[in-house]
Formats: sequence, structure tokens, C-alpha cells
Amino acid sequence: MSLDAVTGVVAGTPTAATTAPASFTVQVTYKAKDGQAVYSFDVAANIVVTLAGSTLPKATVNTAYSTSLQSYLSSAGDAAFDAAATRWSLAEGTLPAGLSLDATTGEVAGTPTTKTTSPASFTVLASYKGSDGQAVYTIEVGGEVFNVSKLDVGGNHTCAITTAGGLKCWGRNNYGQLGDTSTTDRLVPVDVFGLVSGVVGVSAGENHTCAVTEAGNLKCWGINTSGQLGDTSTTNRVTPVDVSGLASGVASVSADRNHTCAITTTGGLKCWGLNNYGQLGDNSTTCRIPFQLRFATFKINALKT
Repeated sequence: MSLDAVTGVVAGTPTAATTAPASFTVQVTYKAKDGQAVYSFDVAANIVVTLAGSTLPKATVNTAYSTSLQSYLSSAGDAAFDAAATRWSLAEGTLPAGLSLDATTGEVAGTPTTKTTSPASFTVLASYKGSDGQAVYTIEVGGEVFNVSKLDVGGNHTCAITTAGGLKCWGRNNYGQLGDTSTTDRLVPVDVFGLVSGVVGVSAGENHTCAVTEAGNLKCWGINTSGQLGDTSTTNRVTPVDVSGLASGVASVSADRNHTCAITTTGGLKCWGLNNYGQLGDNSTTCRIPFQLRFATFKINALKT
């Protein structure tokens, strides 16, 4: 910057920003008379903030996620640029459910709760010393990944035991056969209420489901019009209930359309539910709660499911 001695114009192109107002004294002379005064002004930095748009790393439902947008940030015009002084905000769009943008760090983090049918698109604004930059980002949330040790398929629903011992079911749920406290059909696996661990066996019937726990306890849920849940009632259940008399000692279970059978750890066989064709094997056609079938010469090792 310079002062024109003839015109009194201060002009030029500043090459550096001032950290404090620049102060100077100007003297003017006219017909041998002088006058002077002190002037000051700031030179602001010409800061340009740039964000590079990108497709962010893929996220997964129910898995903690974190990625920083600072790696996409750059600045010109400030030799002392400090990325930590940048403030972040959403200018347009929304993040997938369960994720949020940290206004201080620029980190997109959280635990996604819902799978996206297509990548979510949103615009982020980065602000630094009065200058802004923005860019569009996309992120896809994939379905939950879990490892399965056992699987069984029912009439219109499926259940699986994870390697961690939890039980998940999905599909039709009109009778509560998924065991998630509702009668809402599920397109993705949901936890069975109260059975997130310790499950060793499962059988999916047409509209009901039964599971064996590590303790040998048998639980059933879903339709119960014929007493196939074995809880001494004919009330449909949307969560697992204990089977009467089988709180322990159960090795495996097989659920059919209207009746259920279980093998005990001593090799005994118990059946209950509809018995119109004698399917319970008790020499009658009377519907039953769980009872012991008696075999004189052998023990039962397995049931077909």
C-alpha cells in the first residue's frame, strides 16, 4: 500500500493480513502550511475455504460408525490456518438415522439404526474466520451383519441363532411368531424378546416358534389356537412363554402347524397341541398340554424339524 503525494490516495494491493490495525500519520502541506493526522485501518485476510465432496465409507446398521470430514477441508489465504477453529453444520439434507455431525470436530458419527434403500445425500458447510465452503457428501447404510450357527424356516417366517447365542427372526408376524412384542411383519431380522443370548435350539412352525435355552428351558410364542405353545392356554403370544413342565431338561424341539414335540435330556419325548389325528401319540385324539410319551425299549435322540 502507498500514499500518492499528489492526490492523497492510499492505494495498492495488500499482500498480508494485519494482526492489529495499521497506524500511520499523514502530513499535508499547502502554501507553506502543514497539517497532520493519524489514520489506521485493517487488512483482512482473503481466506478461501474449500470442501471436497465425497462418498463416505459405508456404514452398517447397529454398528458404531465414525468418519471425519476434516480430511476433505483445505484453506488458502491464512498461513496460520487452524482446522480446529472450523465450525461445521448441515446446509441441506439429513444424515441417516442414528448419525450426527459434530459442529466442532466435523466428525460424522453414531450408530445407524436403519438400512438405506439408496445412499443418503447431504450438504455440509464449513465456516472459518468469516469464510465458508460447502460440499455434498453421500453415505450408504447397509443391513446388519451377523454370523449364524443354526437356522430354521417356518410357514412364512425364518429364525436364526447367532454365534453369540442370540435369536433373531424375520418375515410374517401376524400371530406374533417373531417374538418381538408385536404383530408387525419384519423385512430384516429382529431380536426375539428376552432371547438375545443363551439360545441353543430353535424350531419354526407354521405360525409359532419354539426355542431351547442353555439351561434346557423351552419357550414358545406365536399362534396358540390349539395349545401348541404348551402354556396351558389357547392365547396367542407375541413374546416367549415357558412351556408348562419344561423349565429345564429339554434337549431339542420340533414345532409343526398345530402341535409341538420336545426331546428331554433323558431321551423322553413330550408332545402337545392339536391331536385330531392322534399326532401327539398318546393313544387318543384329545388336545394336550405337554405330557410324557412312554417307550419301553428305546430313547429318542432326535426329531425331524
